[in-house]
Amino acid sequence: MKSDQHYLALSVRAPLPIRTILEALILDFDCLGIEEKDDGFLACFPEGTSRTDILKIMSIGKERVRASGILAEYEITIHEIPYRDWSVEWKDRFSPVEVGTKLIIRAPWHAPETEMNPERIPVLIEPSMAFGTGEHPTTHLCLEAVEQCAGSLHADSLLDVGTGSGILAIAAAKLGFRHVIAIDSDPVAVEIARENFRLNNTPDIVVSGGPLNEVSGTFDVVVGNLTSETIKALFDDIVKRLIRGGRCIFSGILQEQKDDMLSFFVAQGIQNIQTRQRDGWCGMVLR
Repeated sequence: MKSDQHYLALSVRAPLPIRTILEALILDFDCLGIEEKDDGFLACFPEGTSRTDILKIMSIGKERVRASGILAEYEITIHEIPYRDWSVEWKDRFSPVEVGTKLIIRAPWHAPETEMNPERIPVLIEPSMAFGTGEHPTTHLCLEAVEQCAGSLHADSLLDVGTGSGILAIAAAKLGFRHVIAIDSDPVAVEIARENFRLNNTPDIVVSGGPLNEVSGTFDVVVGNLTSETIKALFDDIVKRLIRGGRCIFSGILQEQKDDMLSFFVAQGIQNIQTRQRDGWCGMVLR
């Protein structure tokens, strides 16, 4: 696409819970990128996308919002914007992120961690609009919990469900987990994770595009940065892959969903050890 051309963009003004539902949906389609705003977001679509295409996506989104039971108003607007090189803009916006007491998340082009903070463990991530870079609160909460479990449990094995960029699996390996398996149903995520494993010299991490119920063995820790609905759907399979007394780490839970999720875990006979909140999101460590 030439710089003098335009493409279609979708502006959404909505409360955080609805934004989360719609963003997750849009990223499943052919979206160039999502730019966060104070009260919503801007999603840009590639050349050839029509207004009808976007309206069809939003029709699905409307049904998902209705099914969630969230009662709130939101606005959508479709308009044209000038061409922007998202790959360059995304690169310019991404800065190193310190997480917990030990980790620093950076891109390959940033200065080595020894020039930033030599006491931090580096996790190199090639940034992508759709996968975790450590900036999002849910990823942050998971990384903190993985670090905590690595330090307090002397845990040896970890399963990362829905690995995305592979950031949680890489952090686990560098924090001392010797046996790490990462899975994701999205083949693009699997390839991105493999590239990030190569960047971090963590070749022992096993990554798979197969379903959770095909993972063999049990683990000290299972971590998933997932939506509440996905956690519930996968919960039985997740528990089957925990050793007795093992830990589940979950994030991707909206603050408004915290009580419902805690009730769900209690009903399953699972003990909540810790709940942390960050920018409207919750992270939980369960036994």
